[in-house]
Amino acid sequence: MLWAATHVTGDTDADLQLLNNQRLAVSDLYPAGTPQPTKDKAGSIYRQCKARVTQEIDRETLRKFVAGVAGMEEKDLEA
Repeated sequence: MLWAATHVTGDTDADLQLLNNQRLAVSDLYPAGTPQPTKDKAGSIYRQCKARVTQEIDRETLRKFVAGVAGMEEKDLEA
């Protein structure tokens, strides 16, 4: 989802479709018994990625948010 949100093409409908397809794929991969806080964190990241795709926030704001929620350094998102 982060890739989709940081590689927006300007075609909002197509970009949202890609983002939503990635969200659905990730949802299907949740192991049984995934704790609700983990799902909530993923949902929060998705909503911020969607805000980027719809150009409500800029790329840098998204990266800082995702790094903070994921508990990692922003530079580690480059890998």
